Formats: sequence, C-alpha cells, structure tokens
Amino acid sequence: MRKESRDWLAQADADMRAARLLVAGEEFSGAMFHARQAVEALLKACHYHLAEKEPPRQHGLRALARAVFGEVPSTIADAVSNLDPYYTQTRYPNAVGDAPSEYYTKRDAERALTDGEEVVAWLKERIREKR
Repeated sequence: MRKESRDWLAQADADMRAARLLVAGEEFSGAMFHARQAVEALLKACHYHLAEKEPPRQHGLRALARAVFGEVPSTIADAVSNLDPYYTQTRYPNAVGDAPSEYYTKRDAERALTDGEEVVAWLKERIREKR
C-alpha cells in the first residue's frame, strides 16, 4: 500500500475516534464534522490505493465516491449524502441559522456516527479486497 493511502487511512481512523469522543462529550456538531471527515479521508485513501491516482482536490463526498467507484450501493450512497453537508453546516453559523454547537442534537450526532461507521467499514472492505 502506498504511503499516501496509509496516511489517509490513519487520518480516517483518527477522525472516527474523535467523532466518538465528541459524541460522548456532548460536542455534537464537532462529532458530526469528524464522522464526515473520516469518510472523506478514506475516500482519498481509496483514490490512491484502488484507482492508483491522486484524488481530486475537493471535499464533496459524493463527487469523491463517484470519481473512484462510479456507483456505490444505495445504502452507502444514502449515508454519504447524509454526511456530505456537514463539511460546512457543522462549522458555520450562517449555514444553519444558529451556532452549530447549539443547533445539533445527540440524535443528529449519533446518526452521523452511524452513517460514518457504515461508510468507513464499506470502504475499508474495498481496500482489503485489493491487497
């Protein structure tokens, strides 16, 4: 496995750990952001490992997934679509109309964590298949 793939994979694991800790600490918007970031990092690892090329320089999860896989199973596509907006919505008050730290709930964060874990597991399986 290329160093770039290993680095992005390590970052994805760190982001998922952060998401879990933030849910436990009731920092829900931060947890949602990190769950989303874990998926982005792993998609970039997939670009290096599976497509054997540098990922596009962008943050859109759907676009990153399409660029490396074309189509993904509908459950994965749904989870990716749920997570995609959290790049901005969980960080900028003008994205949701309130401070994200006060806007999002535990239920929102747990859903993001579940979606993130589902996509991460699927992506890691794709990586293992190519080893």
